[in-house]
Amino acid sequence: MYEFLHDLAWVEGMRSDDLTQFFKIVTWFGYTTFYMIFLSVGYWLWSYQSFTRLAVMIAVSGLLNAWLKDFWQDPRPLFPPSLDAKAAESFGLPSGHAQISATLWIWLCLEMRKGWLWFVGIFTIMLICLSRLYLAVHDVEDILGGLAIALVLITAFWNVPLRKFVSSRRPLKWEPLAALVVFQALLITTWSGDHGPGGAAGLGGFALAWLIGAELARRAGCRRPEGVLGAAIIGVVGIVGLFALYAGAIKVAEAIDPGGWVALYASTVLVGLYISLVPPLVYRKLRRA
Repeated sequence: MYEFLHDLAWVEGMRSDDLTQFFKIVTWFGYTTFYMIFLSVGYWLWSYQSFTRLAVMIAVSGLLNAWLKDFWQDPRPLFPPSLDAKAAESFGLPSGHAQISATLWIWLCLEMRKGWLWFVGIFTIMLICLSRLYLAVHDVEDILGGLAIALVLITAFWNVPLRKFVSSRRPLKWEPLAALVVFQALLITTWSGDHGPGGAAGLGGFALAWLIGAELARRAGCRRPEGVLGAAIIGVVGIVGLFALYAGAIKVAEAIDPGGWVALYASTVLVGLYISLVPPLVYRKLRRA
C-alpha cells in the first residue's frame, strides 16, 4: 500500500516529449489563470447565481487547501524529477489541483444537472489528477487526499444549502458573509509555519467581494448579454480589464507589503468586486445607451 501511495517510479518510463507537452497543457486547467477566466466568463454569460455560488466554493476550497498544506507540511515527491517548477513553492498534501478541480466540476454538475456535463467534468478531473502524477509534483496520496476533501466540502455546502443564501429571487442574506469572515479569520490566525498565509489569504476576501458585488449587480437590475455581439464584447473586454487589474494590483501589493498578505488580500478584494460588478454594470449602461 505504501508503494502505491508514494512510489512514482512508473512515471519515468512513460514520459515522452509529446506526453509532457500534453500534460503541461492539461495541468494549466488547474491553475489560477484558468479559474479566473472560467468563473468570470461563466458569471457574465451563463448564470450570475450559479457562478457566484461556484466562486465561493472555489475560494473556500482553495483557502482550506493552502491551510492544510502548511499544517501537514508533507513534502512533494523527490523522484522522478518534477516537470512543473511552479509547484516547488508549496507542500504536497492535499493536491490543490485535485481538490479544486473536483470542487469546481462536481459542484457545477450538481448546479446544472446535465448528463453530458458529468462526463466532461469527471473526465477533466481524471486528466488533471493524472497530469499531476505524470509531472511528479504529487503522489497518489496527495491526489486522493485532495479528492476526499473536495467531496466533504461539496457535501457540506450542498446540504447547507448554499443555494438558499445566494438566489436571484431574494436579497443576499448575512449568514454567508458572516460565515466567510469567521472561516477565514480562523484559518489566518491558526496558520502554520513562519511565512504566514501569503496570497492564499486573499481567497476569503475574493469570495466576500464577489458576493457583495453580485448583490449590487442584482439590485441594479443587471442582466446577461443578449446575442453573440453582446456576449463577445462583455467577454473580451471583461477579460482584458480583469487581467490588467490583476497584474496592476499584484504589483502594487508587492511594492507596498513585500512578502506580506494584507496588501495581497486587498488586491484580491478588488478583483472579486471587478468580476462580479463592473462588466455587468458596463453592459447595462451600453444596453440603455
